[in-house]
Amino acid sequence: MRDLAARGYTRSAITESYGHLLGETTALVSVSRIRYATAGRELERLGETYTLRKTGDDWKIVAAVVHDANRVLKDRSRRPAGATSG
Repeated sequence: MRDLAARGYTRSAITESYGHLLGETTALVSVSRIRYATAGRELERLGETYTLRKTGDDWKIVAAVVHDANRVLKDRSRRPAGATSG
Protein backbone atom coordinates (compact mmCIF):
# COMPACT_ATOMS: atom_id res chain seq x y z
CA MET A 1 0.00 0.00 0.00
CA ARG A 2 2.92 2.37 0.55
CA ASP A 3 3.82 2.03 -3.12
CA LEU A 4 0.27 3.07 -4.06
CA ALA A 5 0.45 6.16 -1.85
CA ALA A 6 3.80 7.10 -3.37
CA ARG A 7 2.24 6.83 -6.83
CA GLY A 8 -0.59 9.20 -5.86
CA TYR A 9 -3.35 6.58 -5.46
CA THR A 10 -6.69 8.06 -4.42
CA ARG A 11 -9.43 5.51 -5.21
CA SER A 12 -10.48 2.35 -7.01
CA ALA A 13 -13.50 1.49 -9.12
CA ILE A 14 -14.77 -2.02 -9.80
CA THR A 15 -15.72 -2.34 -13.46
CA GLU A 16 -16.82 -6.01 -13.54
CA SER A 17 -17.91 -8.40 -10.81
CA TYR A 18 -18.83 -12.09 -11.02
CA GLY A 19 -19.88 -14.48 -8.27
CA HIS A 20 -19.67 -18.27 -8.40
CA LEU A 21 -21.34 -20.33 -5.69
CA LEU A 22 -19.33 -23.55 -5.33
CA GLY A 23 -21.41 -25.05 -2.55
CA GLU A 24 -23.55 -24.00 0.38
CA THR A 25 -20.58 -22.53 2.25
CA THR A 26 -17.97 -21.72 -0.42
CA ALA A 27 -17.87 -19.22 -3.26
CA LEU A 28 -15.54 -17.36 -5.61
CA VAL A 29 -15.87 -13.66 -6.44
CA SER A 30 -13.82 -12.27 -9.30
CA VAL A 31 -13.58 -8.55 -10.08
CA SER A 32 -11.89 -6.19 -12.50
CA ARG A 33 -10.71 -2.95 -10.92
CA ILE A 34 -9.20 0.37 -12.04
CA ARG A 35 -6.97 2.26 -9.62
CA TYR A 36 -6.88 6.03 -9.97
CA ALA A 37 -4.50 8.77 -8.88
CA THR A 38 -5.18 12.43 -8.27
CA ALA A 39 -7.08 14.32 -10.96
CA GLY A 40 -8.62 11.04 -12.15
CA ARG A 41 -5.45 9.77 -13.82
CA GLU A 42 -5.58 5.99 -14.31
CA LEU A 43 -2.76 4.15 -12.52
CA GLU A 44 -3.51 0.57 -13.48
CA ARG A 45 -6.10 -2.06 -14.25
CA LEU A 46 -6.06 -5.36 -12.40
CA GLY A 47 -8.16 -8.35 -11.53
CA GLU A 48 -8.78 -9.83 -8.11
CA THR A 49 -10.33 -13.16 -7.25
CA TYR A 50 -11.49 -14.01 -3.74
CA THR A 51 -12.35 -17.33 -2.12
CA LEU A 52 -15.14 -16.91 0.44
CA ARG A 53 -16.47 -19.17 3.18
CA LYS A 54 -19.82 -18.82 4.87
CA THR A 55 -19.70 -18.87 8.66
CA GLY A 56 -23.12 -18.55 10.23
CA ASP A 57 -24.88 -15.69 8.43
CA ASP A 58 -21.67 -14.03 7.20
CA TRP A 59 -19.33 -14.57 4.26
CA LYS A 60 -15.61 -14.17 5.01
CA ILE A 61 -12.70 -13.82 2.60
CA VAL A 62 -10.25 -16.68 3.14
CA ALA A 63 -7.93 -16.03 0.18
CA ALA A 64 -7.31 -13.25 -2.33
CA VAL A 65 -5.32 -13.34 -5.56
CA VAL A 66 -4.36 -10.31 -7.66
CA HIS A 67 -4.01 -11.02 -11.39
CA ASP A 68 -4.31 -9.49 -14.86
CA ALA A 69 -7.59 -7.65 -15.45
CA ASN A 70 -8.32 -9.79 -18.52
CA ARG A 71 -8.19 -13.00 -16.41
CA VAL A 72 -11.36 -12.31 -14.38
CA LEU A 73 -13.45 -15.47 -13.87
CA LYS A 74 -16.61 -14.68 -15.79
CA ASP A 75 -19.92 -16.52 -15.64
CA ARG A 76 -19.39 -19.57 -17.80
CA SER A 77 -23.05 -20.57 -17.63
CA ARG A 78 -23.86 -17.80 -20.11
CA ARG A 79 -22.95 -18.91 -23.59
CA PRO A 80 -22.81 -16.63 -26.63
CA ALA A 81 -25.75 -16.88 -29.01
CA GLY A 82 -25.42 -19.94 -31.19
CA ALA A 83 -22.93 -21.71 -28.92
CA THR A 84 -23.58 -25.31 -27.96
CA SER A 85 -22.30 -27.37 -25.08
CA GLY A 86 -20.22 -30.31 -25.84
